[in-house]
Amino acid sequence: MQVILQRDVPKLGSVGEVVNVKPGYARNYLIPRGMALVADAGSVRSIEHARRLTEHAKRKARAEAEALAERMKDVNVTLPVRVGENDRLYGSVTARDIAKDLALQGWPVEAKRIVLETPIKTLGVFQVPVTLSVGVVAEIKVWVVQDRSAPDPEAATEEDGEEATEASAEAAEGDSEAVAMADADGDAEVTESIESDDGVAAAAEATDESPVEDMEEATETKAD
Repeated sequence: MQVILQRDVPKLGSVGEVVNVKPGYARNYLIPRGMALVADAGSVRSIEHARRLTEHAKRKARAEAEALAERMKDVNVTLPVRVGENDRLYGSVTARDIAKDLALQGWPVEAKRIVLETPIKTLGVFQVPVTLSVGVVAEIKVWVVQDRSAPDPEAATEEDGEEATEASAEAAEGDSEAVAMADADGDAEVTESIESDDGVAAAAEATDESPVEDMEEATETKAD
């Protein structure tokens, strides 16, 4: 009995193929499970036509993928990254990062087609496969380099600590100057107070002495 397979069946055939099977196997297993249809004249012709169209589309897609792979063999992706001690990356480079850079260069490739067994965590040059179609793989060169424009987080932390220390020292110096100025102002006020008291005492003495001198001068005048 001939049937048309509706899906791949191990050891029997692939979807769309017309195969010969025992009637019981077809009626009791393949057909009830939607794995095959009875191959009559009309269905066979329809399936054959559909299969030819599918094969043509596959051949065309493969040819396009092969041409694309040939053009991509000279593609370079450069990814600047921040690094720390021993040139270890802060984070990692993923397939998504590579796909983003490829898109910016005019190569729209899905991240799932970029083959990275593990994310890249070190500086260097890497050959990265890109699966364009079944059996068609392009290899691109990925350069992971240090980003010179980004500040080193560890250096930035040290600079922040030094700035904080300098700020604390300046604040302490400012406080010392303020205390010294306050002491100087206090001493000036005390000095002014003492001088004022001296002035008041002098004025009082002058006031007490004046009547006595006047009386002595009057007595001397009468005697004369």
